[in-house]
Amino acid sequence: MTCPADGLPPLCILLVEAPCLDHSPLQAMMEDAGHMVTAWPDAAGTCPQDEFDAAIVSLPAGRRETALAGLRALTRDKAVRLPLLAVAAADEGDIADCDGRIGAPPTPELIAEALAAAIFLRRDLPTVDEDHMAELRRSLAPETLRGLLEIARRSIDDTVTRLEALRGGGDAAAIARAAHHLAGVAANFGCRALARLAEAIERNALEGPVPWEELTALAAATTTALQGQIPSLVDAG
Repeated sequence: MTCPADGLPPLCILLVEAPCLDHSPLQAMMEDAGHMVTAWPDAAGTCPQDEFDAAIVSLPAGRRETALAGLRALTRDKAVRLPLLAVAAADEGDIADCDGRIGAPPTPELIAEALAAAIFLRRDLPTVDEDHMAELRRSLAPETLRGLLEIARRSIDDTVTRLEALRGGGDAAAIARAAHHLAGVAANFGCRALARLAEAIERNALEGPVPWEELTALAAATTTALQGQIPSLVDAG
C-alpha cells in the first residue's frame, strides 16, 4: 500500500457529517490523500463497523457535541482509545469529548495536522508509566534514580528546544536525529506518550506533518511528571 500524499500512514477514518448526495469535499480531500473513509451521516442508526484509526465529526454545534458524546460512549470499552476530531472554527471554544480540532473550513493541510496529532499522541498512553517507574525504583538506589531523573528532565528540555530551533529550517536529518534521541530518553523512563510522539516525528521528518505544538505541551507535561517522582526518592534516600 502506498503512503498517502499527506505523509501519514494509510488510515481508516469514520466521518460523521450531514447527509450529502455523494462524497463531501471533506471526504474527497481525505480519500485524495490516500485514506479509507467510511461515511456515517449524522451518526444515525448502527455504526458501519467498529475498527477505525480516527473519527471526524463535521456537524453544527449541538449536533456535533451529541455525536461526539455518542462516539465516545460507543468506543469506551475499546482497548485503544479512538481519537475523535471535530471540525470547528477556532473561536468556538473547548469541545467536550474531543481529542483535536480541524479548523473550519477544512483544508488538506489542516486535516493532516489534526490527524497527525491525534494518531501520534495516543492519549491512552501514560505520560509516565507507573509500572516502568516502579521497576526502576526496585532496580536502582534512590539517589541514583534521582540523579538520572534530573538528567532526563534536562535532556528532554534541551532536545525539545533544539527541535524548535530546527523547525522550518529544512534540515530533516537533524530533526530526525534529535527526535530519535528524545524518543530514547523518554522510553528509558517510561514516558510512553512522549516516546511515541518523538518516534513519529523521526519517521515524518523527511516527509509528512509534524505536530510541533503538541510536542511542546507534551514535553512540558512529561518533565513535570518526572519532577513529581523526585520528592518520594528524596524521602527514600
